[in-house]
Amino acid sequence: MNEQEQTDYKYLAFHDAMTGCKNRKALEEVAQKGDISKLTAISVTVCDLGKINASLGHRYGDLVLQAVGETLQSVYKHVYRLGGDEFLVLLEGARGEILTRMETEVRRRLALCEAEHANVLPMQVTFGYAYGTSGKNLYALMDEADGAYVNAQAEKQEEKPKADGEKENAIATSEHVLETAHVAYSWDVYEKSRKRRQNAMRLRKSIGVLVSLCLLCAMLVLWQ
Repeated sequence: MNEQEQTDYKYLAFHDAMTGCKNRKALEEVAQKGDISKLTAISVTVCDLGKINASLGHRYGDLVLQAVGETLQSVYKHVYRLGGDEFLVLLEGARGEILTRMETEVRRRLALCEAEHANVLPMQVTFGYAYGTSGKNLYALMDEADGAYVNAQAEKQEEKPKADGEKENAIATSEHVLETAHVAYSWDVYEKSRKRRQNAMRLRKSIGVLVSLCLLCAMLVLWQ
């Protein structure tokens, strides 16, 4: 194994193949370092991924995961994909307003990415924060961040009937757009196939007429 192959192998061992984010194996190395008192853990969860997979297909769910992964990595340095719809961000020494600004930037970039996909794929995420202290291990910090996300979701639940309806409509609209595109594509294929058949029939008729004329000419020559 040459040096490049070793580099590639190490990269694949510590990164998620779909999103390019660091994976759980890379996270284990952080956990073994011990002191996390200066770390901030951010639990980032993709909204409605199950609904996207169910209504549009896993291929589109994968596109959303890739977009979220790339966006998070463009704002944060250490991003981990935990699996499914879950990501984890680890920051050192970040607190307060800087976290708010970074979250706002993530949402802004995801909105732009959603617009680039003609608003067909909803790209919404939720955040949960936890702050390291002495005596706390990384996994406890992760659980705390995940709990903060759950609590934030519970607080928003009463405020979101309208938003939920809008998301349902967005996914339904996305499905309709994709179905419409598929129908349009299928009709286009059908039309092209029909025209090819018509052209083939005209060609056969032309060849038939030409052959008949050739036979007639040959018969006339023989009669002479």
